Amino acid sequence: MRQVEQDLAKALLKPSVESPALPIYYRAKVLEVLSVLFFSLQDQESEFFCFKQKRVASDRVQKACAHIAANLEHPLTLEQLGRQIGCSSYYLSRLFSETMGMTISRYARQLRIEQAAKLLASGRFNVSEAAIEVGYQSLSHFSKAFKEVKGCNPSDFNV
Repeated sequence: MRQVEQDLAKALLKPSVESPALPIYYRAKVLEVLSVLFFSLQDQESEFFCFKQKRVASDRVQKACAHIAANLEHPLTLEQLGRQIGCSSYYLSRLFSETMGMTISRYARQLRIEQAAKLLASGRFNVSEAAIEVGYQSLSHFSKAFKEVKGCNPSDFNV
């Protein structure tokens, strides 16, 4: 028996109140016993269900971000990403949007354009090479996405 449980048992056996207050005292102690049994952490490694759910959700979003960043050249489908993370694509999509404030595809596009901007700024890549390097097959799609994210055409981009 843990110390908290021993203390409760002692308190139940030897009430610290007068007779008229005993019914209220015992009700309060019963509630205390229930809270210790059902809501206290069993050991230091345990955590409440709601905290664990939030932590797991945050971990999944972080893993998704890492997978997206690692696969800019060959973007994963939502289903592939869900399998990599270990949850359904629908759940991942909803969770990602709630956490990041944007859809997975918008986040991926933003990362790809940011990487393309770095490549263009380095001076070692032209627009077509940068587009291909970050996974765009179509130069027109790349230019449109670049302009939406950066506010200028990739050919006009200067850091």
